[in-house]
Amino acid sequence: MPAQVRIRLANKWLPGSVPYGYDTTRYEADLNALLQMLEVNRSLEYVDVIVPTMFASYASKFARLNLQPIDRPLQLPIEVKIAFLSVVGLGKTVEVGRKRNHKISPSLSPICKLDRLMLSNIFAFAVPPILRQVFFHSEQKFVFGGLMEEAELSDGDY
Repeated sequence: MPAQVRIRLANKWLPGSVPYGYDTTRYEADLNALLQMLEVNRSLEYVDVIVPTMFASYASKFARLNLQPIDRPLQLPIEVKIAFLSVVGLGKTVEVGRKRNHKISPSLSPICKLDRLMLSNIFAFAVPPILRQVFFHSEQKFVFGGLMEEAELSDGDY
């Protein structure tokens, strides 16, 4: 299962939406910390950030992190690996007579001269990278007569 996260910053103007102990003056520091985390994190594939409207200006900063390659390669099925390795023989020792062994090479192809470490590196780098998806939304919540209405704004969305 892909690594995913959705972050919704609490709206301090909506009663009851701020968790106990959260310092709402830290919005910008928290958004900057999230940006720094995304710059170094190599495993999150999907990130969805929802902020109050006043922080919509962060959209461009999050947009530059969208569709960046991450280091999680796609899994190559074991059947494909076995099929590849079965055609890449590294040579066999054949007994000829009682005391003499001769090494014969099934193929003179350069690929057959690769060692196991080199082959594993080929498998590691042969798959296309996964691109991280980053979504950023700004929202505004209104309270009318005890009912809460939520309007997701298109400004800053991508």
